[in-house]
Amino acid sequence: MRSLWGIAFHLMLVILTWPSPGKAGDQGDAAPFLELTHDAIDGQYLGRIMFWYRGEESIDRVSAADFQERFIRGTSDVINNGYTSDNFWYRLQIHNPNPGPERIHLHDPHNVYDEFEVYQGSQLIGSLHNRDPLHRRIVSIDLPPEATSTIYIRKKTNAVVQQTTFTFWRDYEALRRSIHTSELRFQTVVTSLMMSVFLTLALLFAYRKKMYVFYLGYLLSFVMFATWVWSVYAMPVYSRYGGVVSLFCVAFTALFVNEFLEIKKHSRLMHRLFLIYAGLSFAAMALEPINPIARAFTGSVLSIIIQASTVCFGTLLFIRYRHPHVLIFNTAFGSFFFSGFIQLLIWMGIIDSAENLIMFYGVAAENILMVLAIGHRILVTEATRKHNDNLLVHSFEQLSKVFYPHQILQMRTGKTVEETMPVGEKNACILYFQIVGGSSLMSENYEACVENFMDRCRQLMMERYDPVAFCSDAYIIREMGDTFLCSVGYPFRQIGPLKSDAAVELAEKLIREFEAMREALDAPQKIHCSIGIVRGTVKSFFSRSGRIRDDLWGRAIVQASAYGAASRQLFQQLGTEPDNIVILHDAVFESLSRSMRKGFAILELPLASAILGSDLDGKTLGYRIYRSDAETLPLRKAG
Repeated sequence: MRSLWGIAFHLMLVILTWPSPGKAGDQGDAAPFLELTHDAIDGQYLGRIMFWYRGEESIDRVSAADFQERFIRGTSDVINNGYTSDNFWYRLQIHNPNPGPERIHLHDPHNVYDEFEVYQGSQLIGSLHNRDPLHRRIVSIDLPPEATSTIYIRKKTNAVVQQTTFTFWRDYEALRRSIHTSELRFQTVVTSLMMSVFLTLALLFAYRKKMYVFYLGYLLSFVMFATWVWSVYAMPVYSRYGGVVSLFCVAFTALFVNEFLEIKKHSRLMHRLFLIYAGLSFAAMALEPINPIARAFTGSVLSIIIQASTVCFGTLLFIRYRHPHVLIFNTAFGSFFFSGFIQLLIWMGIIDSAENLIMFYGVAAENILMVLAIGHRILVTEATRKHNDNLLVHSFEQLSKVFYPHQILQMRTGKTVEETMPVGEKNACILYFQIVGGSSLMSENYEACVENFMDRCRQLMMERYDPVAFCSDAYIIREMGDTFLCSVGYPFRQIGPLKSDAAVELAEKLIREFEAMREALDAPQKIHCSIGIVRGTVKSFFSRSGRIRDDLWGRAIVQASAYGAASRQLFQQLGTEPDNIVILHDAVFESLSRSMRKGFAILELPLASAILGSDLDGKTLGYRIYRSDAETLPLRKAG
């Protein structure tokens, strides 16, 4: 790749220092002239019958007879002296053999000059100014009958190409039609570019990407550059500094290519080089007041290197990845590169032509293709985004099987898992649920029935879950086969004002669901459930290792397990048949409303101590047996 850049640079040096055809004039013995009657002159470039001289002499000196030998004859249709800030004189002799006077019209389609004066003999007959629009850049010349007139033209440029782009016309209407055609072409090209400007603005507002900022800068600077070179409208201030705008165009081109092709993903070296190209383009603007010729040279070199690098690198990317938008982009930039290179050869005088608009036609084609490339890139981006969105939706759907809805919503906004649940210590009621005797069943459908039952229990605990109010019937701590732990009051707030009432209400709902499962099971061996409820302080936290999960810990959880597992000793002490039972911690019983206490019995010391031992926290425990052969089980609401 480095050798490629070296070849390109040396090629540019050869091009920019190539001797111009206009510099190799041959004075000859006979001075050529334009025969007005026989020669077709309308719109023709007359460089081969013109003479030129570089110097600051006045018209009186230049038109003197002894000075004529200093003029050099042109050898091409367009005399081209390359980038210069010098003063040039051009001489043309026109013979009018007609018996009457004739009028011809000089017209220059480009106003990239500082001074332009037309003399007939030594008399000034007209001048053109860079503030003149295209349709006013005309100087009429009256030719006397049966005589040869010598026309002198003085043209001074400032760091732009010195060319004989002016033409002569006999048919004034044909000249006006040519001007109108040029205006229409300019309007067509600029309109297409401005449509891309508005489209890019819309894309910038929609996607907020740097790429569209750079492309917008490229388009706007190129529109200004085209306006300067095409010279349809007068821009006096810009006409002096128009070349600087071309460097903006070069810089924004490098930045846009860097973003569009995502060069940084593929080659950090190329990414840095394109940034260097852009930086050099901006830095070269400082040469304008010091050495405008160097500024023009630098801009031309950088433009060709950037375009060549883009085409080469884009080709490699397409070969590797086969992305259609890269191929379209490469084709677009290829037309830009080809037309720009041809234009540079014309400006350097290597190609004999005064056509200064080839590059703009190439850019118009590039603009159309670039819109297609950007459109296809957006299509690919949107397809990728849609695919990623679907993956994201799928991921969150799967996460919803593990996390609560409010956690999903908060994680969507950027919060971490650890921020979606409260942490710290708080008072809560802990329920321990256990199916007693289930493990001894040999029923084939026992496992399925228990799973359905556990699913229904989860629904009961979450059916009044409110993600905004952050409340629920219960919070599931953990599940272990046909046993589980849950909390009421923390981390979710309980439904209703009293934690203990809400816990007992939930326990009775679980017993009703258990009875429904037992009927469906139709087991020959009787089983029952035991529920222990303890009230105390628990601590909420997230695990620090392994799979991150939120959990509760505290003495109340250990006690709840002991209370729930104490049903066998309790039934032995009572001397009654085991059945569904709820065993209450004395703090739970004491905090129950009067209506919820109904049906509960109190077991005091020493029996309570004999049943629970060291796990007894207080002097009593409360219990209630829910007989499965009762006609209906109670369904009470927490007060």
